[in-house]
Order: sequence, then C-alpha cells, then structure tokens
Amino acid sequence: MARKPKKTKKTKEPKKVPVPRKKLDPSLPVYQLKIAIDGIDPSIWRRVQVENYHLGALHEVILELFDWYDDQSHVFYRPWLGRSRRHGEIWDRERKVRLSDILAENYERFVYVYFGDLWYHSVEIEATLPIEPGARYPRCLGGERAAPDEDCGGPKKWQSLIKAARDLEQSGDRPEPFAPGVPDPEVFDRDETARRLYGLRRRLARDMPPSGTSMLSVEDDVCVKPGVVHPEYPDLPLGGWAGTVIAIGYLTPRMYRIEWTPETLALAHPVYAKRCHRDGFDPEEIWLEEDQLVADPGGPVRLEEPVNLQTRPLSPENPEDRVRMIFGVTTDERVPAVSQDTLETYRQYLAQNLNFPLAMEIVSDFVDDENCPVTALSLCELSQDSAGLEVEVSGDADLSVMGLDQLVCPNNADPHASLLQDYRLWFVDFDRKSFDLDEDEDEDEEDEEVEDEEEKVDPRDLGPSNEDMDDEVDADDDFDENDNKRADGASEMPAPLTRGETIGRNEPCPCGSGKKYKQCCMKKEA
Repeated sequence: MARKPKKTKKTKEPKKVPVPRKKLDPSLPVYQLKIAIDGIDPSIWRRVQVENYHLGALHEVILELFDWYDDQSHVFYRPWLGRSRRHGEIWDRERKVRLSDILAENYERFVYVYFGDLWYHSVEIEATLPIEPGARYPRCLGGERAAPDEDCGGPKKWQSLIKAARDLEQSGDRPEPFAPGVPDPEVFDRDETARRLYGLRRRLARDMPPSGTSMLSVEDDVCVKPGVVHPEYPDLPLGGWAGTVIAIGYLTPRMYRIEWTPETLALAHPVYAKRCHRDGFDPEEIWLEEDQLVADPGGPVRLEEPVNLQTRPLSPENPEDRVRMIFGVTTDERVPAVSQDTLETYRQYLAQNLNFPLAMEIVSDFVDDENCPVTALSLCELSQDSAGLEVEVSGDADLSVMGLDQLVCPNNADPHASLLQDYRLWFVDFDRKSFDLDEDEDEDEEDEEVEDEEEKVDPRDLGPSNEDMDDEVDADDDFDENDNKRADGASEMPAPLTRGETIGRNEPCPCGSGKKYKQCCMKKEA
C-alpha cells in the first residue's frame, strides 16, 4: 500500500505593511503634482513641479500639460470622504486658493473637471520640495501617452477610437493608425510639453503676487545680454536691446516685463515688427528672465544683427500662403485683413483668373434650397458700402446680386473651386482670426476680472459620469413634458433669452452645452 505523501506546511506570506507617507511641508516653495485623466486605461498622466500657485494658474498649467484649448468651463473641488469621487465641495474663488491652502485643509488629493465631454482629472500632491538651482517652474518631469482630443466625446469614446484605429492597422486596411501629422496616441512628447510650459511662464508672470526679493526694480534701465535670442523667434537675436522694467513676475527664476526704448525699436530689424504683428504680440514690450538682463551701462545702443533669418517659403499647398501670394507678402507677415483696399486687390485678382459665366451653387441661410444652382455672370464693382465681393447671378432663385462668399463650385475638381474656397477662408476665417489676435490682450484682462465672479457648477449637479452614461437607457420615446415641471407648475427647463437680457462672455452658455458663452452661442449670434 502506497504511502500518502506528507502534507507540506504552507508558509504564510508576510502581510504587506503600507509604507507611511512622509508628511508634506507646506512651507517648502515647490509642489510636485501627479495629474491623471480618469476613466482611461492605460492611464494618461503627467508629473509636474510648480510653485505655490493659485488654482487659476494651476488650471493654465493643466491646459498646457494635456494640450487642452480652454474652450470649456472648469472647476476644482475636494471630494467628500466616504462618498464617490464625483461628489465634493467646489473652491469658488480659485484665484484666492493656493496649493498651500489645500494642504492646510489636510487635502493631498483633489479633482479638476474640464467640462464639455466631462474630463475628470485626479490631482495628487506627491511632495513638497525646495527650489532646485537653475530650474524653471513649472516644469514637466514625465508622463504617459498622448492627451486625447478634448472634443472626441469623453474617455470611453476616445478609447473606442483608439481601438478602432488599431483594428484597422492590424487588418491591413490602413498601414498607420492615424493620418500623417497626427501624433501617436501612445507616445508622450515631453519636449513639446516643456516648450508649451516655457511659453506659459510669460502669461503666469503677470499674475504672481510679490514674494521675496528681485535683482531689478520697476523703472530700472536694462540691457539684454549678448547671445540672448527672442523666445518665439530663435533666429532673431536680442543682444544689446535696451529697455525699462515696467513689471516684475515673481516666478523662479524672476521674469521682467521690458518696454523697449524708441532708439532700440528704430534700429530693430523690420522682420521683428512684422512677426509680432502677425502673431499678435506687442512689439514694444517683452517678458525676459533675470539671467538674460543686465543693468544698462549707458551709451549708444548697439544691437546684434540677425545672421541667418529663416523665413519659411510660401507654399502653394497652404491656403494662407496662397492668399499671401495675392497680396505679395511673406510668411513673416500676417494675412492682410479685409478692407476696401484689400477687397479691390482681391477683386482684380479674381477678375483675371475666373472665367465667366460659371455654374455655381448657393450656400446661404437665406435660401431654402442649400444646393440651389445659379450662373455667375460677372464680378460687381466695389462701392463704399460694399461688405465683400459680389457677383451678378441668374437662375431659378429670385436673386440678381449675391456675395461671393455664399457661392461654391459644384465640382471640387474645377480649378475655380479652390479660388472661391480661398476667398471664403480669407473673407470669413482669416479676417476673424486677425481680429481675434488684436483682441487677445483685452480678452485676457477681462477674463481675469470676470473669472472670480463666474457661477460655479456643483459636481452633484453635473449629471451622470462618463461610466454611467454608457449604461443609460434611451428614453427619448417616453419623454413627457410634464416631467420637467416643478410642484408649483413652473418649468425647470432654461428660459429662452430675451433681447433685454445680457450675458457675460465668460458665463456658462444658456443653451446647456457646458461651454462658455463666448465659445458657443455668442459666435453663432455674431
């Protein structure tokens, strides 16, 4: 009879004892944060070091870390203990709340919500640190995976898009998962993120309260050290440029807002003013860091001359460049705005390149049939009251003169189609873009004034989370208008706007989209 094998005594594995977390010291000036987007697996996260910013500045940092466009509203809130992380208490005046205040409330984790598609971000304060010599804050230490498109539909929709692209790649229907120029969703570009954060420093500098000491004072005369180049244009040296300190940015290292002297601007290369005008920068001012400046020794101004200006050649494949060719400007200059003179230049160009009569279709809100065919006979002469180029047309519609921006060629292969498309882009999109560049600085100041007064939304009233939305049953067929009535008979649906009411440009849009009013119905009404 075979002996039974002896039972081996199982050794108990030692219990894992959690490592006690080091208590964070709010007196240290640098905060290391880990910010992750909820609801995505594998996780998309960023690790960043910042100073003791208020939540308004942290919002700007998060936008750059994930390449969001700031088209949606946002909130910060502290989750309630013992409840779902979707519930919590909002910090109302975020420009009055700093990271040290959050630690003082014994919170090391909190939530940032970017509305629209309801992107929830978990924010964790991992450590507090002393300032590292030579470091520039904010600075990104690392991360995983590229950020999703903020308008893709939310975390679950983004994951389904990634999966569909991978399936096409494996099946051979598409050799690459995404179109050329679209970043790989699995790759985190740390260098590009660092570049965006470096550009953010100039915006944060004007909003930092005084702290510590600085090498220079307001109204000090300064000169740029040799070898320093423009932060946006590396081929433009700034060595020898002279100016006056008009503001101090209390970042690490310190930043100073410099107003150039008239003599410096008179000697500057002409391409400097052209590029500033193109990109919406003030050519008379700039933010520079402390180690780039010295006290002005006096004497005549001697500027370093550009050695190798790199002007991008005009490309016939670029719509903006095709418009620049019409006006005879380079890529260093902004696309000319719409005016009587530029309209006349464009009219003469089209008169030479359009062969009338042309078969066209109407694309306009004033015609019931969007594909109404017409025949364009000729371009009209400009008058002082002309808002754009007009053409004489004949067809079934009772119209004799129409705006050229309301017409398209039915055949995209027709050479005239690209001419009309370029004009429409210039007349509608490029001109609005130029207007927006001129208004950027005023809007930023207005945003700062209004932001503290914005009505914040409680996360309890946000509706279902992204996880819950996929499990909801479509109840459109069972909709009953009585469901939206309160006990007193009043409707809970938002009341329509009347002409007498005014809405702040940064307030939530009354249509319920979750966007700011200036990014939603304000554009439509305009």
